[in-house]
Amino acid sequence: MKDKSNFALYSRCVKAGKRFYYIDAKRDSKGNDYMVITESNNAVEDGGAMVRHKIFLYREDFAKFTEAFLDVLKSLEQEGCPSEEQAINIFDMERKLTDIEAEMVNRVGDDVEAESDGPLKIDFEF
Repeated sequence: MKDKSNFALYSRCVKAGKRFYYIDAKRDSKGNDYMVITESNNAVEDGGAMVRHKIFLYREDFAKFTEAFLDVLKSLEQEGCPSEEQAINIFDMERKLTDIEAEMVNRVGDDVEAESDGPLKIDFEF
């Protein structure tokens, strides 16, 4: 029997039409935290089988990923949105992410003092 030492710390599911996005915070057996983003959808061309794509994002890449993600969202905002429903409040999102990032830095600082095992690793896989 395979020992699964990775466990979920937090999880969210986003339903978007026929697609589902799962965002999971996990910790590996060495105590390193990471995030897994999974896209699941029904692929009609593959006989209706569920198709999944996973991205693993490690702590040392959080800031770079967030910066790039916001940059892409800003460029979409500048191009304009076809409907209000799809509009993104970039400034509100940046404020929330800045608050979250500050909280993470404080937690990481506390964790580093407690354990010097290294940074949280996050990686995306498609």
